[in-house]
Amino acid sequence: LQRALLEQGNVLPDVEARTLIGLVHLAGFGGDFPSMQTFLGRALDAARASGDGWSEAYALDFMSIGNTEAQGDVAESLRLARQARDVALQSTSPLAWQPLALATRLIGYAALEVGRLDEAGVCFEEVLAILRSHGDVWSTGILLTDLAGLRVLQGQHDRTRAHAKEGMSCAKSVRDHRGVGWCLHTIAMIEAAAGRARRAAWLYGAGEAVLDSIGAA
Repeated sequence: LQRALLEQGNVLPDVEARTLIGLVHLAGFGGDFPSMQTFLGRALDAARASGDGWSEAYALDFMSIGNTEAQGDVAESLRLARQARDVALQSTSPLAWQPLALATRLIGYAALEVGRLDEAGVCFEEVLAILRSHGDVWSTGILLTDLAGLRVLQGQHDRTRAHAKEGMSCAKSVRDHRGVGWCLHTIAMIEAAAGRARRAAWLYGAGEAVLDSIGAA
């Protein structure tokens, strides 16, 4: 993607924006947040220059994520996520639901960070409904691991297991090894909360091995 941008010469802003969003995704999912940050400013500028609400909302989403990783500033991350949500809601793109779902997740994370578990649950359930309505199996698997982790904190272990089991099924169905690794970590949380330390440690290690095998964080 970087070579494509360099070799193309004068790239149209909408093409540049979407290419940079691709680079942002790759860097973010690989845990390379410094590289992700280098692409974000350019992506946002290109998105706004071309009036591409999809790319603009995604850029703001990942700025929220990057801010959390780099500075831990929950208030600023929440502001960026809300801005991303507003842009996605105003976008005419048929795919605007994608950055909208991510922005809503990030708002849920911010609520979770300050202990507002019920509010976080409402956000996650809203996202789950969006993803299911669009048949997004991959993202549904990710969201279910988030929701399962929340249910652990709420002490709702039966619901946690159901979410984790469905999330694992989603990840396997689309061969998402990273999703499988995250699901293993979620199941490990359940075991740890139940006091089964040895099994929890084994599951955490198994999940880490899966993530390491594909270079994921």
